[in-house]
Amino acid sequence: MKPSGLTLLAASAALAFDASATNVTFLHFNDFHAHLTPHADLVEHAGHKAVADKGGLARVATLVKRIRASDPSAQLLNVGDTFHGGVEAMYTNGNAIVAPINALGIDVGVPGNWDFAYGPYVTRLRFGSFTPMERMSMQAAAGGAILRPDYPNLAANLAYTTPAFKAGQPVMPATLMKTVNGVKVGYLGITSDIVADMNDKLAQGFDFVTGEANLRALIERHAGDLRGQGAQVVVVLSELGLHKDYRLADLVAPGLVDVFFSGHTHELTRAPLVGKSGARVVESGNDGWLGEMTLDVQNGKVAGFAWKLHEIDERLPEDAQMKRLIELARAPFLAPNPRLRVPQMGVSQ
Repeated sequence: MKPSGLTLLAASAALAFDASATNVTFLHFNDFHAHLTPHADLVEHAGHKAVADKGGLARVATLVKRIRASDPSAQLLNVGDTFHGGVEAMYTNGNAIVAPINALGIDVGVPGNWDFAYGPYVTRLRFGSFTPMERMSMQAAAGGAILRPDYPNLAANLAYTTPAFKAGQPVMPATLMKTVNGVKVGYLGITSDIVADMNDKLAQGFDFVTGEANLRALIERHAGDLRGQGAQVVVVLSELGLHKDYRLADLVAPGLVDVFFSGHTHELTRAPLVGKSGARVVESGNDGWLGEMTLDVQNGKVAGFAWKLHEIDERLPEDAQMKRLIELARAPFLAPNPRLRVPQMGVSQ
């Protein structure tokens, strides 16, 4: 596949790939922030900064389809801050974003701090489990029905605390095991640890594992379990931020984690950071970029890493199917006198 319509920034700490080895590719998308359409963003090329037209989910869809045309097993990872940000999200509890995001074909994700911003009832309805009776009660408090992503979301560091929210039970699974291109891949998810700092009401009913030592122990336990189950590759999807993930890559035991796919801090890692454990740490800026990490797996272990960045800009055509979904999501907001109302109780208009 030729890279027409996009810019590739290859910055790889790669080893030479063995043609007889198995490759596993991960597409890294983070900090979407409900930006359905293109928007102005500050970018830097060759030391010069300029405002550019970036993002747009229809462009992202085109790029994902292009990559998967040559590598159907490529895994699309969505790291944090998905359902909050744009006006379409704010006035629908994030519901307007769900259909376009689901159509992108995401394989696994983690929620970010802003995905908790609609309050604990919306959070549980979107990501957690519940009975039909519990759903009815929570929908009344949330301001209506809450649509859910159709891909698995992970959060090893999040549990319920109140009896009404099943105290002590996990809100989402901690890990996921998949076979990708014949390779057993273990996924470990870490959501944000700052939700209570934003507003304690957003964290009501939830318990977040915080602190460097606790997070290190949590990652080592779950990554060790995944290795024990036969995982040849273990990756962490983390919404802690690049600085915290890089520190954890220094601290965790060698051989447990291969890559930290980071989100939250909107950093663009043109070359992977390498922790003392050997784990690589990458972050793909925001919705204006898509990262591509290819792992060379030989004899059941990762032998090489290749990382490149795809720029999401006007050189990418818009995918027609995704564009239609975006138009449907935005239509109520483009009508004359749309009479917008924030659905959550207690939020000022």
